[in-house]
Amino acid sequence: MRFSSASRLASGRASLALYLAALPLWLFSAPAWPHATPIALGTLGLYQWWRYHHRYRLVADTPTSRSATPVQGYGEFFGQARAPHGPPLITPYGHMRCVWYHASRQCRDDRQSVLTDHTRHSSDHALLLQLGNGQLVIEPAGAQVETLHQRQWQDEQYQYRESWIAEGDPLYALGSVTTHAGPPGQQAWRDDLQLLLNEWKADHSGLLQRFDLNGNGQLDPDEWEAARQAAHQAVDQQHRTLASIPPSHHLHCPVDSRPFMLSWRTPQAQAQQLRLLSWCHAAVALAAGVWLARLG
Repeated sequence: MRFSSASRLASGRASLALYLAALPLWLFSAPAWPHATPIALGTLGLYQWWRYHHRYRLVADTPTSRSATPVQGYGEFFGQARAPHGPPLITPYGHMRCVWYHASRQCRDDRQSVLTDHTRHSSDHALLLQLGNGQLVIEPAGAQVETLHQRQWQDEQYQYRESWIAEGDPLYALGSVTTHAGPPGQQAWRDDLQLLLNEWKADHSGLLQRFDLNGNGQLDPDEWEAARQAAHQAVDQQHRTLASIPPSHHLHCPVDSRPFMLSWRTPQAQAQQLRLLSWCHAAVALAAGVWLARLG
């Protein structure tokens, strides 16, 4: 078995490899459609420039929060990756301890060439982002993730690749925040009281058994008032318990088209990388425009 260990950039710079498809397109189309390749390159370059420039502006213009009580909505955060309570998360092939991973395994033939993907999956376990004296729960489904750690190796049958976020890694996060739990409001108290009374009414025999004190088979007004008071006390107790639970703040994928990103880079480095990528794509679009102009 042999392996190599490396840290790769996320799919952003890999998107530049899309332009390699221009060579076979040019070889195929040049005799009949000489303008096809520069038009395709220019269109792709402009689209990718707009895409990465939009992401760059989002990262650069969104204030970075290091607060333990983040505001609701779309936000940017930077801290350290932490593991939640419970059994440790382990990568499936290399057995590395982590808080998030992406793993793939590809089958090899006798000539050691890769055939097809056998397995490719990412962990969907929540991880924590340490912010000052508090924590932010990250639900990673749908995130574009750039990791500090990556490893690839092979044996006689498979080629393996794993990338992971380790506990203690610097962690940048951009996404939507919602807060769970916290003290319920008055409207929630009224709704819970009505729901509880409706449940008791649905179990009529149980309601009579508890509150029909004179045994006449129905609830008199004073007996019904006793039932209401019992429900009132039960809801009060439930809400006191809920109010004692500290609120938890969760970062997740936005419901709109805004990006959801996790990275080991600082906010400044993340913005700089996206800016560089956007202008690389712009340069390709400009070169395609010059090429097209020379073709006439």
